[in-house]
Amino acid sequence: MADAFDDVRLPIYIERGAKGGPGFNTTVKEMASGKEKRNQNWSRSRAHWDIGFAIDDLDGLRPVMAFFYARRARARGFRFRDWSDYELDRQQIGAGDGARRVFPIFKRYEADGPAPFDRPITRPVRGTARVWLKGVLQTLLPDGWDAGMPASPRPMPAAGKVAVDFNTGEVLFGTAPAAAASIEIECEFDVPVRFDMDELDLELRGGGLAAIPSIPIKELKERS
Repeated sequence: MADAFDDVRLPIYIERGAKGGPGFNTTVKEMASGKEKRNQNWSRSRAHWDIGFAIDDLDGLRPVMAFFYARRARARGFRFRDWSDYELDRQQIGAGDGARRVFPIFKRYEADGPAPFDRPITRPVRGTARVWLKGVLQTLLPDGWDAGMPASPRPMPAAGKVAVDFNTGEVLFGTAPAAAASIEIECEFDVPVRFDMDELDLELRGGGLAAIPSIPIKELKERS
């Protein structure tokens, strides 16, 4: 059974106080000679952040507490915007083969070196996506086009139509793109996360001041 996920975001004034970023898991073994053996345990990164903020009005705590209660602490995931990296500029995500109709969205990070890094994008933001097929901008089906359709088999657009699944981060074609036809997309995206604590540590100070020194959150890996 899929883990619970709520399609909501933290209030912006909380997100903007985040400190953190992407991380990997690497085992480093140092030999007696001083040389190292390094093993990359994760093929994908997993980000984490810590948010701390102070407010001058107890009313400002209420939205945070309500959000925490609604997520049941670590139990339910939600969207988070990393304000340092939330845009995917127009980029090719695949090419047709005459049969394939589903194309996962990813963001490619390129720097000096032999291997770029492809980051899965599973939570694009509604209203921001643009898709090109063979360089031609496509008209996308509106969000909710599959409302009322059975969940299994997976709903797909009608022939000739194109849609973006904002809950999985995939471009769906009703008709399979022809062989070698380029598929490109641009969009904004959120990161799927959860709280990384089961208790919300509040500080009530004098003069009506309040603070939450730490709100740790951790990225959810939704696609391998």
